[in-house]
Amino acid sequence: MNTLHRIFWLLTLCAFVSGCSGYRLAALPGGDGTAAPADSVAVVGPGSLVRVTMNTGEAHKGKVSRITGEELVLAPDEVGPRETRVLALRDVESVEISKGTALTKGFVVVVAVAAAWVVWAIIDCATHDYSYSGS
Repeated sequence: MNTLHRIFWLLTLCAFVSGCSGYRLAALPGGDGTAAPADSVAVVGPGSLVRVTMNTGEAHKGKVSRITGEELVLAPDEVGPRETRVLALRDVESVEISKGTALTKGFVVVVAVAAAWVVWAIIDCATHDYSYSGS
């Protein structure tokens, strides 16, 4: 493998690792439906994909089914546990919301793979002679 191919694959790996997923700090709605800490922080609602860290350090990921004044209910998801999890709000240390939906993340991956193949094809054609010398 030549140096150009190594650089290409390294850049492709960096693109996949850097931006396809992530979480940002979020707030649970207050009693009147407003955000708790600041209005600029995302507010968690039903259907949000979240990562919840408990006071014990335990982390839970899933889709919010419902939020009441005392508990946060995470619905079963395709990847994690298959049971509904009920988390007491008094034991929640922090809540982070996913930056994008699964569809958005999947679309980003598909576009990145397509772009990687195009770049690879250009590099491959530039570094090899594929001329046809038929009879």
